[in-house]
Amino acid sequence: MLNKKISEFSEISQGSILTRIKTTNDGTMKNALTMQELSYYNNLSDSIGEPNIVQIDNKRLDGAYFAERYDVIVGLSSGKAMVIDQENVGKLILSNFVRIKINDKNEVDPYYLCWLLNENKDIKRAITSLIQGTARVAIIPMAFIRDLEVKLLPIGLQRTIGQIHDLERRRVRIQRKKEELSQLAHNKLLMEIYRK
Repeated sequence: MLNKKISEFSEISQGSILTRIKTTNDGTMKNALTMQELSYYNNLSDSIGEPNIVQIDNKRLDGAYFAERYDVIVGLSSGKAMVIDQENVGKLILSNFVRIKINDKNEVDPYYLCWLLNENKDIKRAITSLIQGTARVAIIPMAFIRDLEVKLLPIGLQRTIGQIHDLERRRVRIQRKKEELSQLAHNKLLMEIYRK
């Protein structure tokens, strides 16, 4: 076990600034990752939200940031993290997110890092102290994420922890959906009885 700063095992970059890449003329349409999707991923919301389609200036396309499989994305206003899965690959990453691209997935598991960022008490406390005490929406500085030290367990343990956390996140989502469908079925049955 050893502690390492996130910047020691990954490339960290802030997403694209929308005003610098957006165009209303001839451009390429791209779906952008949204804060609503991040909230949905973390089971803080039951809605994935509407797609955010952005028309990108073709001259700026190469400089834009797009999500790749296993990137860890952190919302700068919430401190919440998510791992990019296949359905989010290729989405535009805007400047309200930081992308952590792990250099060697045999050293650091992305789902383990996501678990640490979302659930580790020390990290949560540090993020909360950054966000609290201001009237405006606080933005987590990139330097904070770069310099954040995390404990790296042996990769097998990291993968186990990451997989358990991700499966639990999915279980909660399925359970919520099941309850929602059950409620709809009950209401439909009661309305049928009422109309008789």
